[in-house]
Amino acid sequence: MCALAAALGCDRAPPEVDLAKAPWLDPKVQAEGLASGDSKLRSISAHNLGNIGAAASKALPTLEKVAQNDPDQHVREMARKAIEKIHAAVGDQ
Repeated sequence: MCALAAALGCDRAPPEVDLAKAPWLDPKVQAEGLASGDSKLRSISAHNLGNIGAAASKALPTLEKVAQNDPDQHVREMARKAIEKIHAAVGDQ
């Protein structure tokens, strides 16, 4: 199995990402998106924060507010899912 992982490059660290070129991977940019007036953008930002995982843990307080107070039910649900994913990545649950 190790030979297969090495052949596929799985034993190497992931490449560095320039967050300016990949804002969907930048927790700060995504957290800012939670304040948008556009519910689609808020929903996407919550989804992206969940996918970022542990690196998005600083966004948890904002996500918790969104999960409780956002006027859009879909945004609230995406925020709840993001919270669960981040807690799982951090090892809180």
